[in-house]
This record gives sequence, C-alpha cells and structure tokens, in this order.
Amino acid sequence: MNVLFLCTGNSCRSQMAEAFGHELEAEGHRVFSAGTNPQGINPRTVTSMAECGLDISKQESNHVNDVPLQELDLVVSMCSHAEENLPASLEGIKRVHWPLPDPADAEGNEEAVLASFAKIRNDIRDRVQQLLGKG
Repeated sequence: MNVLFLCTGNSCRSQMAEAFGHELEAEGHRVFSAGTNPQGINPRTVTSMAECGLDISKQESNHVNDVPLQELDLVVSMCSHAEENLPASLEGIKRVHWPLPDPADAEGNEEAVLASFAKIRNDIRDRVQQLLGKG
C-alpha cells in the first residue's frame, strides 16, 4: 500500500505520520507526507519525535504535487483544511480523515506545548500502527 499523509502545512502531524510509517512500512509499501501549502518542519516536531527515538531532522516539507500521486492507494488527511480543499489530482483515490488538533496551536510554557506535541504524536503513532496492521 502506498499512503500519503496530507496536511496543509506539512509541518507537524503529517511529518510525524510519515516518520512512523517509514519505521513500520513493509517491503513494497511506500509512505509520503505532503501539504497543500508546505511550511517547513516545525522544530518542536523534530524534538517530539526524537523523544521516541526517531530522527526526522532530514525529512523535507513537500508539496502535494511533488508526490507520485498516480502510485497512491490511500490519502490520509490530517487537518480539516486539507480535507476540505483536497486537490483535484487526489480525486478518486481512497481517503480517510483523521481530525487531529494541530500541536503548533498549543499555548502555555514550553513544557505544556511539548506535552501537546507528545499527545498528538502518540495518537498518530497508534493510528499509523493500526493502519499498517502493526498495532
């Protein structure tokens, strides 16, 4: 199965999902993340993923048009804006929506914000494991 994790900015949630997907993907499966308006990877996402042993510092924030769309089996939208504005190029591809809050919107001190990132990260990990049949 070839999966695209899609979020508007491709900075937090979809990057986390891509990293977990790469960790779990079986031979012959490919995992991508992209955005409709990529913003670069949020540094707190890198920190949060490092806490669970995954280095995503070399991942790139991609535009949806940079992904081999013709090879996709499934699109997982991870934010409402991406779901509502699904590019026409993705029409006809099976899709699911994971309505997850954006950890970048978390407020408070650094510890509270990183706790929000960890909560979303763990939810995404569980969902990706279930999606790829590893959970």
